[in-house]
Amino acid sequence: MNPSLTKYFATGLILFTTLLVFGYLRTDAHYSEHLTYNEQTIQMNNALWQAFSVTLSTQKAEQAYLLAVEHQDQRQLNEALSYLQQSLEFSDLIAQTSPALAGNLVGQIADLQESLRRGGLDIEDPAATRIAEDFSAAIQAAETSASLARTSFEESFRLSRTIEYQLQSTYELAVAVSSLLIVVIGWLFWRQRQLNGELSRNQNQLSASEQRFSLAMRGANDGLWDWDLTTDNVYYSPRWCEMLGYRQDELGTTLETWGNLVHPDDETRALKMVDDYVQGTIDSFEIEFRMRHKDGHWVDLLSRAFLHRKDDTPVRLVGTHVDISEHKRIQLELEQAREKAEAASRSKSDFLATMSHEIRTPMNGVTGMISLLLDTRLNSEQREFATVIQESAQALLLIINDVLDFSRLEQGHLNIESIPFNLHHTVSSVIALLKSQALNKGIALSTDLSQLPDQQITGDPGRVRQILMNLIGNAVKFTDSGEVSVTVSTLQRNNQAWLRFEIQDSGIGIPEENIPQLFESFVQADSSITRNYGGSGLGLAISKGLVGAMGGEIGVQSQLNTGSLFWFEVPTTFVATAVSEAACEGNFTVPDFDAEQPGALEILIVEDNVTNQMVISKLVQNLGHRTDIVSDGQEAVDAVSQKRYDLVYMDVRMPRMDGITACTLIRAHEGEHEHTPIIALTANATSDDVQACLAAGMDGFLSKPVNKDKVQGSLRHLTASRSNPTA
Repeated sequence: MNPSLTKYFATGLILFTTLLVFGYLRTDAHYSEHLTYNEQTIQMNNALWQAFSVTLSTQKAEQAYLLAVEHQDQRQLNEALSYLQQSLEFSDLIAQTSPALAGNLVGQIADLQESLRRGGLDIEDPAATRIAEDFSAAIQAAETSASLARTSFEESFRLSRTIEYQLQSTYELAVAVSSLLIVVIGWLFWRQRQLNGELSRNQNQLSASEQRFSLAMRGANDGLWDWDLTTDNVYYSPRWCEMLGYRQDELGTTLETWGNLVHPDDETRALKMVDDYVQGTIDSFEIEFRMRHKDGHWVDLLSRAFLHRKDDTPVRLVGTHVDISEHKRIQLELEQAREKAEAASRSKSDFLATMSHEIRTPMNGVTGMISLLLDTRLNSEQREFATVIQESAQALLLIINDVLDFSRLEQGHLNIESIPFNLHHTVSSVIALLKSQALNKGIALSTDLSQLPDQQITGDPGRVRQILMNLIGNAVKFTDSGEVSVTVSTLQRNNQAWLRFEIQDSGIGIPEENIPQLFESFVQADSSITRNYGGSGLGLAISKGLVGAMGGEIGVQSQLNTGSLFWFEVPTTFVATAVSEAACEGNFTVPDFDAEQPGALEILIVEDNVTNQMVISKLVQNLGHRTDIVSDGQEAVDAVSQKRYDLVYMDVRMPRMDGITACTLIRAHEGEHEHTPIIALTANATSDDVQACLAAGMDGFLSKPVNKDKVQGSLRHLTASRSNPTA
C-alpha cells in the first residue's frame, strides 16, 4: 500500500475514532443530564398534582364546613375534617418530594385542621370567623404552592427539552461522522424509548394493581401484615391494629409486638406453623388463634399467609388477619344448643324408659289379677266385664311397649337379633291374632305366602312380628269395608336374598300431602284420625326405625278413599336347620315342650312388689305347684341355701340386693353337680337385659306383665325333664 495513502488512512482512522469517542462522551453526558432533568420534571409534575389536590381538598373542606355551619350538621363538620386530613397528607408528600415548594403550606393546613377541631358551628362565634380566615389563608397557600409547582414544572420541562435538543444535535453530529454511528445511536435511542415505555406501562399497572389491592382489602375488612424475614421488621396495617383496638402508632414494628398480644396457649402452635411453612414442611398457611384486645378481651382471628422467596431463600411472609369472633360465638352457641337439645332428648328418652318400666310393674298386677279372675266362676256379665278389662289392659300394654321401643330407638339401644325362625308361622300367628277383629268389622283378612320358600330364615322374629302387627293392625283399623291382604315374596339384590312384605287395604286412604310426614313420630294422617280411630301415632315411626335397624326400607302408596299399600323390605338368609318356634320367638329361652305336669314343684318367688307376689304365686299355685315368697335378693340367697327349690323366679330390680347379684352369689355357692334353675322376671326385656341375666347364670327370662301362658310355658321344660330324666 502507498505510504502516503497509509498515512492518510491512519489519520482518517484516528480522526474517526476521536470523533466517535467524542460523540459517545457527549451523548452519554447529554443523556445523563437529560435523565436528571426528566426525573426533576417527574418530581415537579407530582408536586404540581399534589398541590392541586391540596387546593381541591381544602376547597372541599371549606364547602363542607360552610354546610356544617349552615345546617348545624356535625357529620358535615367531620367530613370537612376528613378533607383537611387528605390535604395534610398531600402537603406532607409535597414537603417530602420538594421542600422548597412546600413553604408554610403544611403549617397552614395543620393550623386550620386544629382550629376546625376547636371551633364551633356557630357562625357568629369569633372562632368561626378565624376558621374562615384560616380557610382563605390555607387555600391561598395551596394555590401559591400549586403556582410555584407549575412554574418549577415548566422550567424543568423547558430545560429537559433543551437538553433533549442538544442530545439530538449530538446524534446528528454522530450521524454525520458515520452512518454506522447513526444506526447504533438510533438503535440505542429507540431501545431506550421502548424501555421507558415498558417502564411507564409497568408503573401504571403496578399503580392500578396497588389501588385494586387497597380497595379489595378495604372491602374484605382484613388486616394486613408484612414480615421482612431479613430484617425481622413487621408492617401492621391500620386495619390490623384497629381489630385489636390500637392506632398504628401505638404498636411496634417487630415480631415481638405480635408475641406480646397472642394468647399464650396459641403462641407455640402458631410459631410452629410459621416455621413449618417457611421451611417448606407444609404447603399452605392458615391458622386460627386469639389475640388480646386493648380493652383486655380476646379476639378470635383467622390468619392466612404467602411466602415470598428470592433465589430459593425466604425473604418475606405476607398475610392477612380476619376477625372471626362473631363466627366463633355463633358456632359456640350452636354447639351449646346442640348439646342442650341432645341432653333434653336423652332426658326425655330416659324418662320414657323409666316410666314405661314403672308402669309395666303395676300392669303385671292388673293383667295377672284379671287372668286369675277369668279362671274363677263368673256369670256371663262378670266375665264380659273382666274380658273388656283384659282387652283394655292389653291395649294399654301395647302403647307402653310402643313408648318403650320408641325411647330405645331414639337412644340407639334397640338391638336386632339374627336367629333362625319360621316366617310362615310368624305371619300366621299375627293373622290369627287380628282375625277376630277383622271378622267383627266384616272385612276379609287374607295372606299369600305362595312365593315364600318352605324353609327357615335368619332375622329377628319378634321385631318382624311387631312390624306386621303395626301395619296389618292399622290396615284393619282404618278399613271399614272390603278386605286386607298380606303378601310375602322374595327378591335378589346384589347376590343377597331379601323379603318383601306388602299389606294392601281398601280403607280410607291417605291424603298425598300427608304421606311425607307419615312415618314421623306422633304423626297421624289428619287430626280426625285420633278422634275416630285412636292411636298414639308411634306405630309407623317404630316400624320405620325397626326396618332401618334391620338394614331395610319401608314405604307406602295410597289414594284417598281408595286404600293404601304399605310395604317393607329386609335382607335375610335362608337356612335348612330346624329350630323350635318357641325357642326362637318366645320370651323364655328354654325350648317349648308339650309334656304335661306330672307333679308339684317347689318354686321360690323373689319379688319386692306385693301385688306381683300375689299374682305370680297364684298363677303358679293354680298350675298345681307350691311356692315360697321373699322380697329381695339377699333373702333369696338365704332361702336357697336353706332349702332346695325346683325353680326360682327372680325379679331383676329389687331393693337391698338386685336379682343379678343374687343369682351370681347362688351360683358361686352351688356344688359341682348342683344347679337350681333360675328364671328372670324383668320389665325391661331388651337384648342387653337378657345377656346380663344369662351372663349371671340365669336359665331364661320372662318379661312383665306375666300371665298364665308364660308361666306354664316356662314350667313345661322342667316338668318334662322330671318325667324323662334322660331327656
